Amino acid sequence: MLQRIQSVYLLAVLILSCVMLFLPWASYTGNYVSYEFGCMGLCIYKDTLVTVLNSWALTAVAAIVPILALISIFLYKKRILQIRFCIFNLLLMASFYALFAVYFYIISQQGMKLNQLFISLVFPLINMIFTYLAIRAIKKDEELLRSMSRLR
Repeated sequence: MLQRIQSVYLLAVLILSCVMLFLPWASYTGNYVSYEFGCMGLCIYKDTLVTVLNSWALTAVAAIVPILALISIFLYKKRILQIRFCIFNLLLMASFYALFAVYFYIISQQGMKLNQLFISLVFPLINMIFTYLAIRAIKKDEELLRSMSRLR
């Protein structure tokens, strides 16, 4: 299963996606209060966690990516299906950035100012690169197997 390079790429996607779910994505200030935007939404950390804005759509997209990467790792015998799962995963990661832009617009319309973006927002881009490399390696394996069957 982890004998092929595409499995290593997909494992890296799985690990980075899981780490991204537990790290904050951005920090905002509004009315002299600091907010963090992450998997739980826009939150204030006072005595307890108070959610100001839910981001369930963004969380769902971010949670589906590692699941698809894990499924893709175990589809090593069905390479065409594995490629399709990887392409769908690429589309999900691109939609993560589109949804993040929508939430960024919504939050900025509420009068909050962006303090900083965290490194965890780069993880989907890195995952997109790893997924693209996995697709290329899967296609190369498929071509190799087709060429071997022609020799028979």
